[in-house]
Order: sequence, then structure tokens, then C-alpha cells
Amino acid sequence: VDDDEGIVLSNSSITVDEGDESTYTVKLSKEPSASVSVGMATDVSGLSISPASLNFTTSNWGDSQVVTVAAVNDNTNDPSDPTGNVTHTASSSDLDYNGFQEQVRVVVIDNDGDAKSIAGLGNLLEVDEGDSFELEIELSEQASGTVSVAVTEPGDLVLDVANSDFPLEFNSSTWSTSKTVRFNVGQDSDVLEDEETITFTASGANFDGVTSTQDVLIREDDASILIWSNDNSSTITVLAVDENAVERYKVRLSSKPTADVTVTIRSDDQSVARIDTTLIFTSGDGVRNWRWRRSVFVTGVREDSDADRTTSITHTASSSDDEYEGHTEFLDVTVNNVVFPELQVSETALEMEESYWSFIDVSMSLQPESIVGIYYEVVDGTTRFSTAVDGVSGGLLGFTPDDWETSK
Repeated sequence: VDDDEGIVLSNSSITVDEGDESTYTVKLSKEPSASVSVGMATDVSGLSISPASLNFTTSNWGDSQVVTVAAVNDNTNDPSDPTGNVTHTASSSDLDYNGFQEQVRVVVIDNDGDAKSIAGLGNLLEVDEGDSFELEIELSEQASGTVSVAVTEPGDLVLDVANSDFPLEFNSSTWSTSKTVRFNVGQDSDVLEDEETITFTASGANFDGVTSTQDVLIREDDASILIWSNDNSSTITVLAVDENAVERYKVRLSSKPTADVTVTIRSDDQSVARIDTTLIFTSGDGVRNWRWRRSVFVTGVREDSDADRTTSITHTASSSDDEYEGHTEFLDVTVNNVVFPELQVSETALEMEESYWSFIDVSMSLQPESIVGIYYEVVDGTTRFSTAVDGVSGGLLGFTPDDWETSK
């Protein structure tokens, strides 16, 4: 698995006014082994993306391509600016890139009605667990009287009332004077980043009922190796793979390391599930691949057994970052037993006299879904059977879903 595959975005978040457009750029972090198509989709209503996909080759992979995001003017006064994501998904025969995803946060600024808002809020704000941050708010236009603003405390975000300008009240003279709202960020027991939305609601005068929001991403400060499902829907502790098949899952770090982290990934029993690879996660502020979910592939090993088999995959970190050094996570793997079709031959050896005939009965062990041709020939006293022509120049036996149990 390539160490540095990824989609590099010029912005982690953007704002776009209704009836207007914004742009950002996309490129790949490393030369792919095959062309990569990056498709874009959004969960924001009224948002269009152009072009719908970008194509990168082994020649232009490092060239930034422009994406234009346009917001329709819906002539509706939204109480809160619509917010969502543009998701970028890579498709390629290069398995290091195929399925890779990255997102840009989008806030659409409403321009309808009187467009009143609580100003000072904006793009996605990233903070660390155990840290604190401040927001400076004011009203977007002059108040006709006294306006009070209430604030929510979502998740692990706790208002620091003593260090904030409470009560949050504005009037016709002070509407444009900023007030400080300070939050302390709590620490939870999990190792996943959390995203919370702070809601500010005004009451009184001409701002009664006006609502604005601020999205906050809480970065994890606990060092851990996160193991994700292939579809990015959740972290996983178990994985199933069929014999003779390959399954993919993904690995990332939970927090930014202070030094590069090498994760060694090995199966505890290579005769059951085969994997032996390493991933390198970087600590720099450029391409932050420690946040990327990196693809890992495990192969279920075929064996003459009628039972499922189990083993574990060990993920071990090594780094000069003491928080990550030696950290280990496990993934339990079940290799599902698969019954494979076989040719059944009545004889394994024949002794014949010259000028006489002898016979071999051939049948199939499993019912085929369609007609199967079995080619055969005798070379140097050995009869060879094959389901592919593959140079076999002798006779042909045919089996159908109806007569597969009948010997030929």
C-alpha cells in the first residue's frame, strides 16, 4: 500500500453567497499507477458543482484543478445559513486511490428577506480537546430595541461564563460592538473526532427569532490507531473475508502526531489471512495524511477445510512521538469457508494394452450457473482437463445446469 496516496484540497471549508460562486482546487498527493477520477457530490440543497468530476493521470496528478461551487438564489429567508459538505471520491484501478474520500465544508450565506444574522460566525472552526476558544459576535444591522442572544452548549463544549461578555445584549447603539463568547472544550473517553454546532438565537426588537450557527470540529488528543470499515461508515473490531478473496479496510490516526508514525500491519497467522505491510503517517502541516483513512488489503487463504478459521491482525505504531510509540490495535478476522467447484474424475491412473480402449468418467462437484465447457487432451501419457482453452487442443465435454451430475 502506497504511503502517501490522497486527495489534496486547497481549502478545508468555504463560504458561498446565494446567487454567487466560490472556487477551490484539487490535486493528488502522489503519482498514481493508473488514471484517477475524482467525483464530487454534496448534501447541500441548491448547491451545484462544476465540473462534476476531475480526471488525473500519471502526468497531471500534481496539477491543481479548479472546482467551482455555485449556490442558487432560492428567494427564501433561511433562519440559519445552510451548511454541509462536498465529498470527493476517487475511482481508479490503482487500489491505493480507489475509494479514497476527502471533504470540503460549505456554508451558504442567505441573502433573502431582511437577511438579519448574528455576525462574527463563519467557516468550520477546528479546536483541540482540553483547549478553549473565543467567538466575537455582533448584530448584522442596527437593532430597533434591546436584543438578547441565547447560546447552546452542544456536546463537550462548555460556556466559560466568567470570561465571556454575558449577558449577550445589544441595542440600537451597541449593535455593532462585539461581545466575546468563550468556550472550554471538554475531553471525552473515545478516540474519535467530534463535530458540534453552536446555535445562537436572538430575541427582542427586530431580531426576534433570528438564528445563526457556528460549526466546530473537536480534534482528538488521545493517540490511537483507528480501524475503519471500507465504506467509512464506522470503526470496526472484526472483519470477515472469504477464502481466496480480498477485503479492504482503512486505517488512520486519531490525532496529529509530533513526529512521523509508522504503522506495521501483520496477520498473526499468515496461513489463515495474509497481510504484511506498513503505513507512514506524517506530522507536517502540509499534506496532513495522519487524518486520511488509508486502504489496507487482507487476503483469505484457501485451505482444504470445512470450517471457518480465525486470526487477528496486529497494528503496531513506531515513532519518536512517545504518545504513539508502541501503541497497538487489533482487528479480529474470520476467513469464511468456501466450497469451490471441482472436476470429479473416476480414475487417477489407467493401465492399458495397445490397440484397446479405456474410459474415464468426468463430472462436476457443484451445479454451474451456466454451460461449462471442459477441454481435455492427452500429452505424454497424462490427461489434462481445463475450463479454458489455454492451448488444450483435444476434445470438449459440455455440462449444463440440468445435467451437471451426469458423467461424461
